[in-house]
Amino acid sequence: MKHTRKADAAVADPPATCENRREMQDGSAEMSNPDAQSRHRKALRTGPFSGQIDPWAEQGWFFHQIHGGMIGELLKQIQDPLMDRELIAAREASLQIGEATQPDVIISLAIERPSKPTLNYPALAEQLLLDPGIAVELPEPELDAIYITDQVSGRIITIIEIVSPSNKADAKDEARYMQRRDTLVYDRGVQVVEVDLTRSIKRLLRSQEARNFPYHIAIHLPYERTRMIGIDWSSPIPTFALPLRDDGIPLAMQPFYATAYYDAAIAAHLLEQTDYRESSIPFPSTLTDSQREEALKRVENWKLQLEQLRAEIGS
Repeated sequence: MKHTRKADAAVADPPATCENRREMQDGSAEMSNPDAQSRHRKALRTGPFSGQIDPWAEQGWFFHQIHGGMIGELLKQIQDPLMDRELIAAREASLQIGEATQPDVIISLAIERPSKPTLNYPALAEQLLLDPGIAVELPEPELDAIYITDQVSGRIITIIEIVSPSNKADAKDEARYMQRRDTLVYDRGVQVVEVDLTRSIKRLLRSQEARNFPYHIAIHLPYERTRMIGIDWSSPIPTFALPLRDDGIPLAMQPFYATAYYDAAIAAHLLEQTDYRESSIPFPSTLTDSQREEALKRVENWKLQLEQLRAEIGS
């Protein structure tokens, strides 16, 4: 089906008769349908995969937008229950950037911060008769993580990492990530939660069970065996128990994904840039023939819905 790509479809201008011109000048909008326009916008932003992960949005720029939005929503939703437990959340640099130095979300107990150094470098250089250089402005680092700390002691309790394709792009980066994760879990007693929402055949959870699902949530526990919650490709991201210091809270991930996807208008961008073609599905080797057919059918039904709404707008 041939598809005309417009974020908000506009009706073609009618012939410029005197009557038409008078209607336009008077602000008349006989051919507009605000209700249909609103439903069209909502359908366009919701996309063809409501209630599940959009398989077209699992790599590159699209997932980056979702990833950042999910971190923001996660921070807003967990802050109050964490504060009730004398924990606090803050957004910091992700484990996925800066050579795997920090994870997405850390739940910890606060530590006493070191005092500000008293060293005055320009004065030191002048004392040593050396050039102090010039002060330069550097861009702020990209903030993609949430650190949750106790307001007293600072010991790390839990880390949440939303795994993106960049975690798996390079074997060395992948090895560094897993080494840091294992150090945190087994040497420091930290609980590490990984939410893996990309169907890449690479898995940061090295188990046969992880290969049986396109997506999963892995909960690495210092004193127990790792737990895995498998997610089928057509299922929503489940709510899971987020382990904290001596209790936990339910964490519903699908609403975070849906909000980030909707707010960034991911479906509209995918429609514009890829037209949801079969050839543009990332990680094709992990979709069965029936899953691919189902995905393409949902896309066609969604495009038909958009066309019908455009017709209503112009009626």
